[in-house]
Amino acid sequence: MEALQQQTKIRPVFDGTGVARTATHLFTSYGSQVVKVCSATYAIEKEIEVHSTVSALYAMQECVIIATVSGTVYTYSPASDRLEYLLKDTVLVKEMTQYEAYLAIGTADGIVMVVDVENREVILRKVLQASISKLFWRQASTPQPKKAHQSSASTLVVGDVRGGLSVLDARTGRVFYADTTHTSTITLIEAEGSVIYTGSSDGCLHVHEIGNELKVREVGYAITAGLIYNDHLVVAGNGSSLEYYTKDLAQRTAAPVPAPRILSLIVSGEKVLLVSEENDLIIGRMEETFVVEDTIIGDNDEITDILVLDDVVVVATNSAMLRVLDRAQLRSGEYACTAQLVQAPNQECSLVLAGDRKHLFSGTKDGYINRFAFDLGSKTLAFKEAIETPSPITALCIHQDVLLSGSDDGSLKCWKKSESTLLFTAVPTTTEITGIAVIGETIICTSKDKEIKRIDFRGVVSSGIPGHKKGIWALDAHNGALITSSSDKTVRFWRDGACTHVLQHNASVVKALLRDRVVTATSEGVVRVWDAQKEKELAALKISAAKDERIWSIKELSDSLYVTSAGGSLFVLKDNTKEIERQKEEAKKERYITKQKGLSLMNHQRYLEAAVEFFKLDTSKEIKEAVKHIDASTPIQPLVDEMGANQPKALKCVSTWTRSPQLFSTANRILQEILQRRWPIDHGRAEDIASTLSRTTEVLHETY
Repeated sequence: MEALQQQTKIRPVFDGTGVARTATHLFTSYGSQVVKVCSATYAIEKEIEVHSTVSALYAMQECVIIATVSGTVYTYSPASDRLEYLLKDTVLVKEMTQYEAYLAIGTADGIVMVVDVENREVILRKVLQASISKLFWRQASTPQPKKAHQSSASTLVVGDVRGGLSVLDARTGRVFYADTTHTSTITLIEAEGSVIYTGSSDGCLHVHEIGNELKVREVGYAITAGLIYNDHLVVAGNGSSLEYYTKDLAQRTAAPVPAPRILSLIVSGEKVLLVSEENDLIIGRMEETFVVEDTIIGDNDEITDILVLDDVVVVATNSAMLRVLDRAQLRSGEYACTAQLVQAPNQECSLVLAGDRKHLFSGTKDGYINRFAFDLGSKTLAFKEAIETPSPITALCIHQDVLLSGSDDGSLKCWKKSESTLLFTAVPTTTEITGIAVIGETIICTSKDKEIKRIDFRGVVSSGIPGHKKGIWALDAHNGALITSSSDKTVRFWRDGACTHVLQHNASVVKALLRDRVVTATSEGVVRVWDAQKEKELAALKISAAKDERIWSIKELSDSLYVTSAGGSLFVLKDNTKEIERQKEEAKKERYITKQKGLSLMNHQRYLEAAVEFFKLDTSKEIKEAVKHIDASTPIQPLVDEMGANQPKALKCVSTWTRSPQLFSTANRILQEILQRRWPIDHGRAEDIASTLSRTTEVLHETY
């Protein structure tokens, strides 16, 4: 049993580039990996490594198409777990779409290819004038006879980064419709019958129908994606809302989505996947509004703070939105991070969190203190109000009916918790406040200077408490005691204003948690568990090696379980130090009882039974004494039975005993019993025992 072990890791699996969904799994891009995630549990089942960064993914029949920035395209079969080349030495793939067994690919240098995936053969290669931004494969309105290398879908609709639209024959590549009305990248192509809908980052929607006048509607924002749902064209790009347009573009309604700005929409069976500008992947279904079922958190979110509230874990990140995780997710294993997204007025990230069973507060980089209502039953947060302050909020603490906030300008404010009424302002320091706690009737705060500050509940600042040699990073309180951690590589334990213990580290200590144990985290990504009273390190575990994956929070999840973070990943760590100590005490007690039993048996001349007990203890002196007194008439089998539980140890003992004339006879009997039982004995050990027996026999013959 390891003293400190990782039980759970919840991590980002999506970098915003490529996503594909099959009936049972999600496949997401993460650098040069494709991560295979179970759709039901979000457990990470496999990481598929390719030779360069993934540029696009596409789910096609029984396989997943993987395109990379180096121009290599692979097929991956989930059923056989096989990764195979489809294309080599192409240019960066930007878009993919399919019809039956045919795959259409659009590249960064303006090439459209149609690939027969089953036969791994390119059957069309068409060069257009600009980088491809969007593809749509429009089925033929009437059936076409199939020939070799011929698909039954007749036209490809292609958009490019210059705003050009081309409709071409998917078999011959002949362009029979072109339009350049859009002035920038085409991001939306949908078709229904003879009508083609396009949208662009130029803020316009177009309706194309060959032979009819082009219809145009300006929407007032850069369109990022869209799809047809029932009688509407659903368009993304207007912040966190989806807009539903009638197909004549005459009417529109907005439907908010709890997510940052939507960049793309992907239809996968009955599900729709939304990709946000923060690389969040929102999974849901289209109805009159978009119904969110799950949200997979993206890779751009460094975790800044964690708060455990009953059955939920609230996470603040470098996003403006909070993430709310169900505690049931924190089970053993490795999982994609799924969470509820909660929005407030702040535009910058939340830095700190504080809460109780009714309210949660977040302090943000742009100076907001946001209050949320916490619903125990539904495990949800609802935004209630915001207080705007002039400086970033860097520390929060709830004490009874007040909220204490600290800012990076060194000011500390006391608020009425339920009313957000300011009671007083104190300025205990001129540097960023890094921690706030309350001991008795005294407010304690730390900052980037070296001293601990004390303030009473009238806002009067007392003299500071010196001790640290550099700035203090963190503060925690428990049962009337305090700990502080500092860039001077120490954690100090305080009681009644005096430092009683110092825990020395080898790097800056960025976080510290005080409970029955002291848990610390350093700038090197190492979490340690300490016995503060003995100033003794009990366990250590490195959870991050990357310099940009800092540990900014450690919280107690339950007894002996801690939740912490490194970069964008959450870790649940199991502290086994108490269990190890208990086992050691039990083992010590058991050894004492066994030894006393063995000594009692020796006193009663029951030497064989005593040898059995002493063998359990691995006490060479006592067992030798017992073996020496075993007479030749005593059956040796009970001792060999016990020795069989640890054969390497037993053979080592026998090898030693054969060197002693006093133990030789009994050792020889034990060896004979071992040979009868056909214990496996390695060649070196066998030679050693044989040589020792021979020498000891010669000594006995010479002596007697």
